[in-house]
Amino acid sequence: MTHATPTEIYESLVAAGTSPALVWYDDEGRVELSGKVFANHVAKIANFLEQDCDLLPGRRIVLDLPLHWKTLAWALGGLVAGGFVVVGRKKVNDHEPGTIIVTATPDEVSADDPEDLVVALNLDSFGFAWDGDLPDGVADGSAEVIGQADVLLVEGLDADSNASFWANVLPDVPEVDRAVVANPTLAQAIALAYILFERGSSVVFVADGREGEAIVPVAEAEMGSVLEV
Repeated sequence: MTHATPTEIYESLVAAGTSPALVWYDDEGRVELSGKVFANHVAKIANFLEQDCDLLPGRRIVLDLPLHWKTLAWALGGLVAGGFVVVGRKKVNDHEPGTIIVTATPDEVSADDPEDLVVALNLDSFGFAWDGDLPDGVADGSAEVIGQADVLLVEGLDADSNASFWANVLPDVPEVDRAVVANPTLAQAIALAYILFERGSSVVFVADGREGEAIVPVAEAEMGSVLEV
């Protein structure tokens, strides 16, 4: 099966306008992002990676991050910019020169090669900069991204990404208008977002510990269908 490219998914999010694309529940509450707003985040990240981080097509982007809506934006932004997106701290040491490591714990991660870049990301949904001091040489992935253009300035690079991998991680995702998913792994969430956005569907991620029957009221409130992964 041929899947949409990351840039085509970005364009479908733009076209969705003010319609909800991603809803995020965690211990701090509920955050709703429209298609246009989520697309803006993706564009800013892709522009930052390509223009400020000198990301070369096909280079590795390590997401040393927990599940969060910001992590999902970085995953899609990385793919749009032509990056080879992987998740998990264990991948940090299995890298190639020029690896970009995006982390919420920059004190615990170091660049193993002079060409590597460590980017710190504040996972407060309303945080626009890193809270506190950063180690020397670490970029502020919140503050530096927020100043990027809201529209995509990167063109023709996503063919070098590993988008085809993410599009096929979960081959049997049911057809639904809005999926409600509780506590997926980060890899599952990236794959689900890719497939659902490709279809023009929206997704609700519940990451506040609720599971089983406790998800039903969320699905009813969000008018969505519970998906098990």
